[in-house]
Amino acid sequence: MGARILLVEGRADTEFYTAWCSKSGRKVDTKPPTAVGATIDSKTNALFMLPEILKQLRDGSVERLGVVVDADYKLEHGLGFDGSFKKVKDALVEGGFGHPTTVPRSSGFLFPHPDGLSPVGLWIMPDNRREGMLEDFIEASITETHELTDRGQRAIFSLASKAVSEIKTPLFKPIHQAKARSPALALKT
Repeated sequence: MGARILLVEGRADTEFYTAWCSKSGRKVDTKPPTAVGATIDSKTNALFMLPEILKQLRDGSVERLGVVVDADYKLEHGLGFDGSFKKVKDALVEGGFGHPTTVPRSSGFLFPHPDGLSPVGLWIMPDNRREGMLEDFIEASITETHELTDRGQRAIFSLASKAVSEIKTPLFKPIHQAKARSPALALKT
């Protein structure tokens, strides 16, 4: 049996998904691009490494493959949800996979292979619909799910949010506020 790989954008994503998969009982080897031959971690390098991993899927050394990338923000990175989806879809179609099967968008996308190889799964953060990133997904999960039930961690998150919003000269882009608040988010994950 070959490896089950979840290709993600970077080390922080690797840590999050490894913990998340472990908690949900899934045995998956989460890999950032540098773990499969790229020199730096990024969505661009994850997409660059995808054809090599598809070869491993064909030769059986990889049994299943999932890809999780951030949509990011169209105005900042030129991709957004639609651009990120197109980049991954194009790489998979070029690698011999078909267009995604119709599944609920809330379940991600599955790209079938005409020769019966395992389909490749794709999820685009934060919610497989809109622009954003992993930290937006985590933040939405905290504010929607834990607002009333976990007052202590909600209080820590509120303090972090207030502190980030009060920084006079931030060293991050406005769209990265969720990343700046992420140490408080990590307390929940």
